[in-house]
Amino acid sequence: ESRSKILEDIMYKLATRYTDLELKDKPLHNKRLGSLCAARFTDDNNWYRAKITGLMKNGLIEVQFVDYGNVDYVSDDRVKAIDADLIMYPVQCYRCSLA
Repeated sequence: ESRSKILEDIMYKLATRYTDLELKDKPLHNKRLGSLCAARFTDDNNWYRAKITGLMKNGLIEVQFVDYGNVDYVSDDRVKAIDADLIMYPVQCYRCSLA
């Protein structure tokens, strides 16, 4: 399967399963560094696969969106447990640099 098709599948599943969630739905009970989750990006309000990379003193959670590489600081209600089948997809973002 091509990377673009995989990413399209991931985004479709996130949009259909997470967009209309209530605050109580899919709670992430164990918020710790390195935990995988679904997080709602502040700029566009869409859900993405993410990894918790920081727990801030002000209560915000630092997440890195694993398929795009960007980072956001989100409130607790914008972080949810991720469905097991969404974890099975390989990460779509890779760190690289120009020499």
